[in-house]
Amino acid sequence: MLQFLPKRREREEIAPQLLSLSVPRRLLELILDRGIDTPEKIERYLHPSKDDLYDPMLMQDMDKAVAVIGDAIAKGEEIVVFGDYDVDGVTATAILLTYLRKQGANVSFYIPDRHGEGYGLNIAAVEQLARHAKLLITVDCGITCVSEVARARELGMRVIVTDHHQLGPELPQCEAVLNPLMGQYPFRRLCGAGVAFKIVQALGGMEAVEPLWELAALATIADIVPLLDENRVIVTFGLRAMAKTQRPGLIALMESAGVDPKNVSSSDVAFRMAPRINAGGRLALASRGVELLTTRRLDTAREIAAELDQDNTKRRELEMDIFKQADAMVLEQIDFLN
Repeated sequence: MLQFLPKRREREEIAPQLLSLSVPRRLLELILDRGIDTPEKIERYLHPSKDDLYDPMLMQDMDKAVAVIGDAIAKGEEIVVFGDYDVDGVTATAILLTYLRKQGANVSFYIPDRHGEGYGLNIAAVEQLARHAKLLITVDCGITCVSEVARARELGMRVIVTDHHQLGPELPQCEAVLNPLMGQYPFRRLCGAGVAFKIVQALGGMEAVEPLWELAALATIADIVPLLDENRVIVTFGLRAMAKTQRPGLIALMESAGVDPKNVSSSDVAFRMAPRINAGGRLALASRGVELLTTRRLDTAREIAAELDQDNTKRRELEMDIFKQADAMVLEQIDFLN
């Protein structure tokens, strides 16, 4: 017989030092169930601080990445940021573009077509980009693209891979590979945009990431990574920044999604804003999401946001049609009683 059991049938007596924190008991129990079990951890969980961010140089190969990017900027070499077509990849691309452009870098971006190219690096795109770019930086992809990275280097490009997905049996051989799952980085669950955020922090310090909290929060919520540790810091300060954003793309996106900026919540981001950016990659070109998040013109942002809103409506209609077809197939083809 199916039974539902509590995570802890009987809780041990809660330590007095935890009860003294003036946290309601039920909330305290829920926090403890998440493994947050010391006064210090509870304080960080309930009241995140920017000081809770880790030193980005703790991430394996971060020193190498900083050196290579700095050298490319100094030499005026063309840098291309290669992203993914979901919210995380689009936002990670926008984060690096925003920072690198501010530094005067010669930088462009490339987002593959979901239907024609698929996820991650591909040889045709690499060969196209190698005609003009000298440094290729992947965001939210690349950790398993061993042959594609090898081809890029064969064609004369330096390559930095930044990703957060599971490692493959072999790592790409290139100038630097950044992934919080590698080495001894203290927090393993950053999203792709979170890794890009840490790169900017390494390159320019906390001053450099101040304009980027809202973008990092958008991706962190959309990618459904645990809202713990650094992610909790990013979302806390990102939502605060979003509430008073001057970024045209986010203003237009919230207008289109019917979100009140003064009261923007993680639910608004997850269920109203993120789907519109994702719809662009599913039905047309994800590059419009990057343009939306990086444009300085509100009229351009509103035009792109309106297009993405239309794509999102079409996406919902297609999903409903697919559901109805599947539902009909079940009724026609499956005899549940037998």
